[in-house]
Amino acid sequence: MEEYVIFRAFKSIAHQYITNLPSDKNYLEWYALLQHYGAPTRLLDFTSSFYIAAFFAFENANDDCAIWAINHYQLDEFLGEKIMEMFLKNKRSLVGLDYRNELANYLLDYENIDLSNTAKEEIFHKESKIFSVEPNIKNQRLALQKSCFLMSSIIEEPFKKTISKQFELGSENLGEANAETIELEEPIKSKLVYETRIIKFIIPRKIYVVALYDLNDMNINAATLFPGLDGLARSLNLIMRNMERMLQN
Repeated sequence: MEEYVIFRAFKSIAHQYITNLPSDKNYLEWYALLQHYGAPTRLLDFTSSFYIAAFFAFENANDDCAIWAINHYQLDEFLGEKIMEMFLKNKRSLVGLDYRNELANYLLDYENIDLSNTAKEEIFHKESKIFSVEPNIKNQRLALQKSCFLMSSIIEEPFKKTISKQFELGSENLGEANAETIELEEPIKSKLVYETRIIKFIIPRKIYVVALYDLNDMNINAATLFPGLDGLARSLNLIMRNMERMLQN
């Protein structure tokens, strides 16, 4: 219920700040806006770009950090039969290959009195599942950041616990023991196989500044990922990072 209260509050005021708002029933696009602007939602931010993920990973990091990669094909495979079963049962039609977004809208629809929380939970036999979603219409920042999301079907269960159970990792917490760990210097392609479910790329602190300048040369920086004065100001942190490197040398 708290999720719906937050949604209604945002929706009632958003028109004062944003033009071209999502349609009333496109709940996924509404929740993507909520997530993007900092409101609590069940969506977890991801990007389809390794380089953009790297920028966010160590833009302000003070120690070794990591990029977590999750195989969304594996996620969809887990859901395939359940999604089809749900749509057939409720006599809804699949829109092309957009069944994940259809499922998201179904689960986020608090306004239809025929879709009780209990009925939604029964889709997965009251077990939470994680699946990937990507709004069909994105605002400028979502598009520039190549944003996508992972979403939980049941909001009460922690994300780490859900995905650990879904991937049968034998643990309720993600960690070194149940993820393929790759040091940045190691060959990557040989590790990226279909059967791999979760990979943790470890990025050493010593390369941050050089990497940030390399990304800047690729036009990946705060100013380009966050168009506007706030992004420009945020991008100036790179100057401080460079001064830090000069002092170390």
